[in-house]
Amino acid sequence: MQKEKQYNSRLIGWRGGFPFKVLLCLGLLLFFLAQLPAPACADGDRSYYFPRVLIEAEVHPDGSMTVVEERTFSFKGRYRGAWQYIYLKDNASIKDVQVSEQGEAYRQEAPGTQDIPGIFYVEERPDRIYIDWSFEAFNEERTFTISYTVENAVLVHQDVAELNYQFIGGESEVRTDRARVVLTLPEGAAAEGLRAWGHGPLHGEVSIEGPNRVVWDIEGLPPRTFLEGRVAFPKQLVPQCTNLSGKEGLPGILAQEEEWADRANRQRLLDRVNVWAGFGILAAAIVFYLLLRRKALNHPQAFRGDYYRELPGDYSPAEAGYFFRMGRTAPEDITATMLDLARRGHLRLEEYQEEKGLVFKRSHTDYRAYPEEGRDQLAPHESALYNFIFKEVARQGGEGVAFSEIEGYAKRSRVSTAIFYKRWGDEIKALVEKLGLFGPTIWSGIIISLALIVVGFILIMKEFMAITGFVIIFTGFLLLILMAMLKNLTPTGADHYAKWKAFKRFLLHFSELDRSTIPALEIWEHYLVYAVALGVAKQVMKQLEVVYPQLKDKSYLAGTAWHRMGLLSAAGGFNDLTSVMQQSFRSAFSSTSSGSGKGGGFSGGGGGGGGGGVGAR
Repeated sequence: MQKEKQYNSRLIGWRGGFPFKVLLCLGLLLFFLAQLPAPACADGDRSYYFPRVLIEAEVHPDGSMTVVEERTFSFKGRYRGAWQYIYLKDNASIKDVQVSEQGEAYRQEAPGTQDIPGIFYVEERPDRIYIDWSFEAFNEERTFTISYTVENAVLVHQDVAELNYQFIGGESEVRTDRARVVLTLPEGAAAEGLRAWGHGPLHGEVSIEGPNRVVWDIEGLPPRTFLEGRVAFPKQLVPQCTNLSGKEGLPGILAQEEEWADRANRQRLLDRVNVWAGFGILAAAIVFYLLLRRKALNHPQAFRGDYYRELPGDYSPAEAGYFFRMGRTAPEDITATMLDLARRGHLRLEEYQEEKGLVFKRSHTDYRAYPEEGRDQLAPHESALYNFIFKEVARQGGEGVAFSEIEGYAKRSRVSTAIFYKRWGDEIKALVEKLGLFGPTIWSGIIISLALIVVGFILIMKEFMAITGFVIIFTGFLLLILMAMLKNLTPTGADHYAKWKAFKRFLLHFSELDRSTIPALEIWEHYLVYAVALGVAKQVMKQLEVVYPQLKDKSYLAGTAWHRMGLLSAAGGFNDLTSVMQQSFRSAFSSTSSGSGKGGGFSGGGGGGGGGGVGAR
């Protein structure tokens, strides 16, 4: 809005003082330190805003208007004064300016008098009135009341009287948390003869609360944003007004407000689209991903049964775990590999008790691995793990390697451990890729992800639908991450994946099935290592103790693979073993991989009121 169109608005700010320095000897300074005020903030640290602005305005029969502004300042730092501009238009004028605080009136002095708490002055300038008042404030809230009378505030047309006034100007540099304006008109009108509009942010509200009362309300008035009220009412209410237009007024007012209301409603619709369009695209992207995932993981020829009672593939538990997690290794794979090496005779696990604590001793259960002569050839990842444990870690000395020693070595030699874990994962990845289970990358999803990111940046750069732009960018990156993690299965891979899921269901529910269909106990020592990789080992052991109660007999397991796996009894022993291993391996390896005028909402129009606002110096 041009300055020549601004009228009766205000520009408010304040003056800062010089820091107050206390020069005392060190002893007195320490003695009074808690009682002295904190040193003044540097000018760069000062700030303020308006928690509340409450304005009451009353129109008189002569067309003048008394305005009483109650402004609450929240100061951070030291301030000594505030000021306010009131812009004038045409033949408008200001009189009877008063400033007070909590009922205590400030004393008016000559223009230019400053820095004396409790005084104010008024200075007339070519297009405005300047009000300045002085006080002392430091890190506190203060509420000041500024009152004045605007002469010729009302313009009388041939058909209606009009008040168009900008109660809060648009030059303020700080926010207002809550603003409320109450306008009272002279008595004698009916509610149907009153029309009111609000101009400013679209979330503001204007309401007609009676035949002579209009209220404008807004929460969160941003900096450099005005609040303007416009009212059309019967001209008989201001019979003494001499500010006349000499023409019809209401048709032009309604046409202008209708145009502004249509524009505001279009903006509101765009704002709603701005809020919901992005989330709609996010939901569509999730559905798109789920459809792609379903297509990637399922093929018509894949296994369809509920349970699968055999191992779906002839590959190691680490490879099975990597494949089942869709291309991700985990410390559970190392645990499963260690147990599988023990099952096959390449190492032996033994439980031992260790005393810990300097004063209060407590027993700690740990397990130690000893190398053995195996019966078959080791795969590359198994050989890498075997050499890491019995060549890298075992160089620290001692017979065999305790799991706590592996954890300690990883903490001392993070680089060597990280190199091993990276090589370990690469070996498993290479083995799984040779199985032909994973197909080519799904480029359509990646291209769409990148397109969303580009579109989001364009919307933000063009300052058009910025919320949608941010959500679209987030959606693009989210979809890109999901697509990077999504594995496209070949028909063989889809069949294996369906069988592994069915095998996992079998492991979870086998005790509920027909006992004649359950494999022999010797098979379960093989299945158990795969249960570790699939994360269901504890559930399997609970069911095995029900189906095979002889597992509770310590002598029953002697000389078997269960015994080489460190299990003198299955009851609780396996859970203890895997818990210790998981804790040690997770600690060792995880850290290394890391218009009508009848009330309603504001419109974005304006132009008949003032301008101005708040600024600091």
